[in-house]
Amino acid sequence: MSMPWREGPHDGFSNADPGQLASDSLRWFEESAEASDWRGNETAILELRYSSGDVDVTTRRSGASVGEWERQIRAWLRRFPPGGSGRDGSEGSFSWKVEFADSGRIDGDADSDSGAVEAMRTVIQGVRPALAMDEPRCTLGIGIRRSSHSMDCYFVDAQAARIQDLPRLLKEKRVQNGGF
Repeated sequence: MSMPWREGPHDGFSNADPGQLASDSLRWFEESAEASDWRGNETAILELRYSSGDVDVTTRRSGASVGEWERQIRAWLRRFPPGGSGRDGSEGSFSWKVEFADSGRIDGDADSDSGAVEAMRTVIQGVRPALAMDEPRCTLGIGIRRSSHSMDCYFVDAQAARIQDLPRLLKEKRVQNGGF
């Protein structure tokens, strides 16, 4: 990972060819100086992260061939085109995540717990048919600043079929842990 990638996508990333992204990223993953750190580690995972609108997208490759990695990148880029600013993570907003097992995840923020649930539903409806994945795992969280140097963070998760329970579970967790 080079510094420009940490600072944001290179110019023209939105026009990048998925085949070239797949082959270049695999070449880097397998041939870079850092590869010795993870070569032979079966838990090593290659991730491609980028912003799409107001969400952050992470697609993962673990053990797939170049062709499968390219198809996966192509599907994610088609459903979530690169561009936008990604998450803002503003204080008091609800953070949410939809995790598609080993294939990837979408992270976002919402002004309310119901807005977060709706955003997660929209993601699930748009991704599952295109990528034919197992049932996703959904996470809802909030960080509440107690003072200038202290913040309480609460997170709950559930399978997508129980997504409607997340706001209630989050409130219960906050009460249980002395939050308001």
